[in-house]
Amino acid sequence: MTKTQIPESPVPHLLDTNYAPPDEDILIVQEAIETAQSLLEQVGTAENDNRRGLASFIRRHQAVLSPIRRCKLPQEMWTNIFFLVASVYDLVHATEGDLVPAAVLSRVCRSWRACALESPQLWATLPIIRLPNAGSLNATKAMRQRTGILEYLSRSDNAPLRFRLSIPLPIAHDIDTTPFDVVAQQAERWGEVAISAMITSLLFLNDVEGRLPLLERLAINITAKTPDSVNIDMFADAPRLRHVSLTGSLDGVSVLLPTDQLVSFKTSSTTLCLQVLSTIPPLLETLDVICADAQLLRSVTLRSLTSLKVQFQSGPADFLLPRLPVPHIRVIDISFKKGCWDQQVLGALAKQLIISGPTAFSTLSTLRLHGCEQLLEGVAALLSLTKAIESLDISIPSSKDITKMMYTDDDVTLLPRLKSCTFVISKNIQDQDFPVEALNLLASSRCDQPRSSAGTGSVQEVARLEQLCIQFATHKQARRQWAALEGWKESEGSQSSTLRELRWQSLHQELPLDTTAINADKEYNATPLKKILDELEQLTITDGSDILVSSLYPYKYDRADY
Repeated sequence: MTKTQIPESPVPHLLDTNYAPPDEDILIVQEAIETAQSLLEQVGTAENDNRRGLASFIRRHQAVLSPIRRCKLPQEMWTNIFFLVASVYDLVHATEGDLVPAAVLSRVCRSWRACALESPQLWATLPIIRLPNAGSLNATKAMRQRTGILEYLSRSDNAPLRFRLSIPLPIAHDIDTTPFDVVAQQAERWGEVAISAMITSLLFLNDVEGRLPLLERLAINITAKTPDSVNIDMFADAPRLRHVSLTGSLDGVSVLLPTDQLVSFKTSSTTLCLQVLSTIPPLLETLDVICADAQLLRSVTLRSLTSLKVQFQSGPADFLLPRLPVPHIRVIDISFKKGCWDQQVLGALAKQLIISGPTAFSTLSTLRLHGCEQLLEGVAALLSLTKAIESLDISIPSSKDITKMMYTDDDVTLLPRLKSCTFVISKNIQDQDFPVEALNLLASSRCDQPRSSAGTGSVQEVARLEQLCIQFATHKQARRQWAALEGWKESEGSQSSTLRELRWQSLHQELPLDTTAINADKEYNATPLKKILDELEQLTITDGSDILVSSLYPYKYDRADY
């Protein structure tokens, strides 16, 4: 097999383009792909160049037959797709360097640009508006930003506006508000707004009070504390406001909101949380709060609440949770700040569910419980009340409690509907305390096909555990404890220690793509890497058990940052 045997393309003019092939060429392209696939099967594994050439040939010709080329979607469908792309754009975490959906989609090709220009809702998501002082944003730049925003406003027709406003400094005479003035004039069109500013800077928004008929989502992040009490009331008269997020430095801040119409509320202020809950909002479905002090909270039944997320700064769980009956709850997410774990949270959650009534036991499908820095003891008693849970994400329980989650033939299985389970391992858990045997038994008993168990005279259906995830705190911890899960041990007199030293100390520091601080500014030198590889080649591995082959997938566990 030689390179000359790679077939010639029957449609070279269509390769690497967006043009659709005519009907008479489709069969020809399919035959060319089949021929190349047949040749690829005959190529030896050592002939890398030929394999790559044939694989490229197949890939490029399969792209020619892509359905997206051949089907002519109506413009209305493209418009809907573009709108969906714009709707998921995250205003709260947007930065100046981010391109808004309109800027991205309109640059792909002529047809997409033409379609984008006919999609007003796409242009209703504005570029981030940042108002620094006049010294760092001269008049020319301010006018350029204003011109760009005017163009977006013009193309968006009358669609509700979505934008982020960033004011890093206090509003003063040297702040150039020119770029924002044109948006303020369109307050009647505001639909979703995210604001990051000092509290005193918000006062210049007083002019929009009573002019927000379309505002549905509001996110405010206060960037600095204020020594004085400040009242924010310009959003109180917003008839469609449903979703509110208030975070940042909120000490001394009072916000007047239409609480009777709120569907979701997030805040990092216990005071504001109490202020909202005191009105017993009838429509509130999602509550996300950092709780520092709940001693003033009276018992409030949130009948519409389906998602409760609380981060405790200290340990008032036993006082707070039973005072929040949630009869239709679906998601409970409780976490504790480092060093603030309160063991009473398990009993508090049980009390909350009991007070909430029998419906809470049948509706709760997701439970997250984080912050325990040791093995979580006694969680099985809580889980025995929550038979409808399908997703569990908690600090790792003790071996005793994990064993109770296993499938059993002669007893009622704990959490019979469980499909996804994540255990979080604190770095404080020692290797000898890691529940290796219990985890392996849980995996072997619950990760098979669905089964039935006979318990208390009836047959219980037990769902298959589709995902069992173990989240380690550090790579070093993951390496050791994963080896324990695999039952891997070094053979006596083995080369394991030498391999480990080369892998994690020498080789890790010399990899070209290493971005650790020690190598961030270092000019790459391949000589040390070659030396390490030479040492590896000279090693004689007499026992295959000296090598542990596994796949570890590190990921960042996301929680909202206040």
